[in-house]
Amino acid sequence: MPPKRVVDTARTGAERGKGAAELAAERVALQEEKGEESSDDEFLMPGERRLKNRLKLEVPRQSWQMEVLEANRLGDVERLRVAFRRPGANVNLRTAEGAYGGFRYATWGTHSSYLGGNPSGESLLMLAARPDNAQYPNRREVLTMLIEEFDAERNYRNGNEKTARDLNPLLMDEVHPLKRWTVEDAHAWAESAGLKVKIEHTYDWLKIFDAYQLDGRGLVDIWTKQKFEDYVDERLADLTRVGVNTDAIEEETPRWIYCLEQLKLDAKNAQKTKRRREAAARAEAERRQAIRDEQRRAKLRGKLDKGAAHVLKHAKSLGAFGSMGSLAAAKREAAEKKRREEERAAALARISGLSEAE
Repeated sequence: MPPKRVVDTARTGAERGKGAAELAAERVALQEEKGEESSDDEFLMPGERRLKNRLKLEVPRQSWQMEVLEANRLGDVERLRVAFRRPGANVNLRTAEGAYGGFRYATWGTHSSYLGGNPSGESLLMLAARPDNAQYPNRREVLTMLIEEFDAERNYRNGNEKTARDLNPLLMDEVHPLKRWTVEDAHAWAESAGLKVKIEHTYDWLKIFDAYQLDGRGLVDIWTKQKFEDYVDERLADLTRVGVNTDAIEEETPRWIYCLEQLKLDAKNAQKTKRRREAAARAEAERRQAIRDEQRRAKLRGKLDKGAAHVLKHAKSLGAFGSMGSLAAAKREAAEKKRREEERAAALARISGLSEAE
């Protein structure tokens, strides 16, 4: 009979603990790279202090996918950044069969069950941009980090043929404005717009847009009625060559103008929203700075009051010693005056004695 296999549970547990400890150490190291402790930590607002303590003490999950979902739910940008820097992490991983990396989680979707996850084919960028995830904090910060630091794919389409911008135009235009759009971004917008207003030759128009490298700035240049008509007139031969006949051009040009006007309106609304948000953020920062300044002044006043009391007490003691010193000096002066008078009297007596002798 073969010997019974014994599992070293202590060793297994130690290995697991070691993995978690290494991940925690990596996280702390990344935080230290971001910034050292400063004297301002003493004046953090309560919410800021709780967030700072949680970022320091929380141990990340073993699965980077689960860590990503949890960070997304909490709106924890630093935790999400650390999770995507772990080995094997893929910022463009997409949902499949209602799950993200094998996990079904209540962080997206309201169209099926409590756990959501439909439709499939959504990356974390799309999950963060979805309007039904607006209740989770720091949506703009999460999207900005994904796009600027990890260059997340912006033009994936989910099972409903929607891109991240289709899901939330206002938010996406705010974090990734029109003037930063690439040719691929403009292509994705034109495809979605053409399908939305039912332009029959959408993909033929896209061939012309791509051939002339139409990007975000190019869209800004043609988003008025007259400029787009001039754009079309210059490319009539190309449009005919790819299969868009004259009747189709006359019918579909007004639809493209409508889409461009809507794009212009979305871009302006996004800029207004961004300006209002930045103004509110500046006002809040000034308010918090005023609170910190007042706390510093109050602390300084407390120190000065304490120091002033000590100085006053010391001064009083010095004054007592000073009065005693002045009394002793007066006594010495009186004794010196008496001595000088006695010496003078003795001198006068000697002078008188000499005069009588003569």
